[in-house]
Amino acid sequence: MMQKVAGAAGRDANSIAEELCGVIGGRIGAVYSTGDEVSGLGEYERCGSGFLATSGRVQLSPEALIHILDSGSLCDIPGDFALALARPGEVVLARDPVGTHPLYYRLDNGIFTFSSERRALDKPQPVKPGHIVRYSGGHIRDVHSCGLTAGAPLTGEARAVNAIEPLLKKAVDTLVSGSGSCGLAFSGGLDSSLLAVLSRAPLYSVSVEGAHDAAHTANAAGLLGISDRLHSMTVSLESLEKSLHYVVKLLGSANPLSVSIGLPVYLVNLFAHENGVELLLSGQGADELFGGYKRYESLSGNALAGALKRDVSNIAETNIERDYVLASACDVEPGMPYLDREVVTAALGISPDLKVREIDGKRIRKYILRKLALKYMLPELAWKDKKAVQYSSGVQAALERLARKYAGKERGYLRRYLESLL
Repeated sequence: MMQKVAGAAGRDANSIAEELCGVIGGRIGAVYSTGDEVSGLGEYERCGSGFLATSGRVQLSPEALIHILDSGSLCDIPGDFALALARPGEVVLARDPVGTHPLYYRLDNGIFTFSSERRALDKPQPVKPGHIVRYSGGHIRDVHSCGLTAGAPLTGEARAVNAIEPLLKKAVDTLVSGSGSCGLAFSGGLDSSLLAVLSRAPLYSVSVEGAHDAAHTANAAGLLGISDRLHSMTVSLESLEKSLHYVVKLLGSANPLSVSIGLPVYLVNLFAHENGVELLLSGQGADELFGGYKRYESLSGNALAGALKRDVSNIAETNIERDYVLASACDVEPGMPYLDREVVTAALGISPDLKVREIDGKRIRKYILRKLALKYMLPELAWKDKKAVQYSSGVQAALERLARKYAGKERGYLRRYLESLL
């Protein structure tokens, strides 16, 4: 289960730490440092005179982690993680280069606070992926320690498929085996269908009444022969509106794209939580790594390679932190097998023309992932295009209906409506 990290350092830190615990609830730990003393609350690991907390699945010992943090080389830590080390006179925060586990901090009037929960802090700064943030003597030092690296060049279809397949299987197995109760956010698209076959987890799908997804997910599960694992729920416009108010406040944003994607993410996490799920797998990252976005179709060569690299580098800020906030609000841990560090490294080595490939005059997105999927599913499913989640789930259409009801039909009506909910 995810271990959330929170703490404070500086004067009056005891009350800050207790406040952080209260905001998040009993599952979060807190630690604070005052002068030469360090005290801990929650599930921290005591290491000498300090405390170490981790979010993620790190196989190294606390002593090894502290040694690496002191050396400043995060590339020596395998896996996906966020780390917080508090000891007399210093707090050290770190985040893996993909950024799958968020971590935030704030320095205000001599008090340094940090948390894996953005909502625990007022206007926090994120620890950037691959960075180490050190707080000592009233000063913050932010150092870039480790970046994303591409694996060996993969230019042939067979080599690329054979490289990705075992790594994706391993990523899924690692997440599933480390969780007491695991589920999968299932849309019936390529990404989640492949994870459904590899994970054997229960499937959870949520859509608005009358939306395309309800029939599509049932058909996809049938084609995969796993209909018995599918749990579906439809929500009314009234129920959606209630959840929308909460999601806008959680995100702290009226950005129509962020909200339209975030709302179905929240709903499926809530549905999974109500069914006892602790960790919910998703296909997050597959579009960026394997060329899934529609805009990639117009790009090729260096332009395509550059767009893919930028999107992977920015995924923590654009997608992961949003999904983490929404899942955490439902007491669920996000599981992102496609963003496993080894999968990312191998995928970055795949030639862009294997990700978006032209065949008979048509540009096929996620080509190499579809070739891998053919080993596990019928061509009908492996080659099928699917609309983005905000459209297929019916959420986008529902948002526009609500917006027109409350904000009229003038240009920008959706944003104005969402702003009224903040």
